[in-house]
Amino acid sequence: MNLSIQKPLVCLFDWDGTLADTEKAVTKGLEAVLEHFGQASWQEMKKKRDISKSWKENFPNFFGPELADEAYIWYVNYYEKYCLEEVKPMPGAHAFLTALSDSGILKGIVSNKEKSLLFKEVSRNFPDISFFRLLGNGEAERNKPAPDPVYKILEGTGISPSIKDVWFIGDSGQDLSCAFTSGCQPILMKPKENFASFPTQVLQKGLYFSSFNELSDFFHKY
Repeated sequence: MNLSIQKPLVCLFDWDGTLADTEKAVTKGLEAVLEHFGQASWQEMKKKRDISKSWKENFPNFFGPELADEAYIWYVNYYEKYCLEEVKPMPGAHAFLTALSDSGILKGIVSNKEKSLLFKEVSRNFPDISFFRLLGNGEAERNKPAPDPVYKILEGTGISPSIKDVWFIGDSGQDLSCAFTSGCQPILMKPKENFASFPTQVLQKGLYFSSFNELSDFFHKY
């Protein structure tokens, strides 16, 4: 674990699986859209998922290129109507975000989620937390794992991505790759039993914590 670290100027967060538990919501929405368009169950269809791409970019894999756009619009509309209430903040996330605010650290969200859904979920789950920007699917030239979203979200802040100034906190290989390639300090947020799924050389380059409570303890030492 890299311990040559100091409190940053900016903390960037992934959303799904990092700040918010969205698994039930996403599964509910995907099951509904697959059933509506006569596809196999999500349990079967997930084998076609490319984890290096966003949900929208995966829809051609699930529905074929002809139906992908129509199915994605249907999914977004259904999700907005019936799935938002399933989304919950991750334990300890609110307290950590509050600690960042108290320290004067800027907070932003870099997600591959549709912006309209992201905005509603953030507003519902962290109504009293101020984020300087929410970046969603397609707002940068390329989505995560490319570095483009980091460059895009920092535009106008006067802050360049660096290990010293910008932390990127996420739960996936997409997030770590985005952090590495953009020059941020990568921080993996994942239950300890899942650390083994990440290459040792990746873990050696970043920080990793099993919960926000653990990250908060680390943060308050600096």
